[in-house]
Amino acid sequence: MTDSTSAPRGIRNNNPGNLRPGPTWAGIAGMDNDQPDPPYLKFIDPAHGIRAIARTLISYHDVHGINTVAGVFARWAPAGDNNDPDSYAHAVARALGVGVDDTIDLHNATTLTTLAQAITRQENGASADPWYADEVFHQGIALALGEGA
Repeated sequence: MTDSTSAPRGIRNNNPGNLRPGPTWAGIAGMDNDQPDPPYLKFIDPAHGIRAIARTLISYHDVHGINTVAGVFARWAPAGDNNDPDSYAHAVARALGVGVDDTIDLHNATTLTTLAQAITRQENGASADPWYADEVFHQGIALALGEGA
């Protein structure tokens, strides 16, 4: 995990999607119980946190039939949790180069990588240097698609 206490929670916890407890994920290292809000997961490394983002997105399609950016963020960051899913969806759609209601392939490695990168920026803020190298995102997506160990 990132040692810097000044890094955002998601980066410190190797959980760039700020996922909360739910499924039993590969690579869980515990929970961050030091927050006043519900606990967030900690992962052993950023690739496993990115894997969890991608597996969540894949389940949105496979289990819930979601296949648009608007649909993804209505579920990922619902308005009831003090989020603005419309703004979130528009920011991520711009990164993908699609409209919020365009169909996207949540089994495509390039789409998943771009989504995971955009989610990481949105959840943790922009950084002068990207929080993770492209290779870390590619490794996490490969793990999610069953292409890695």
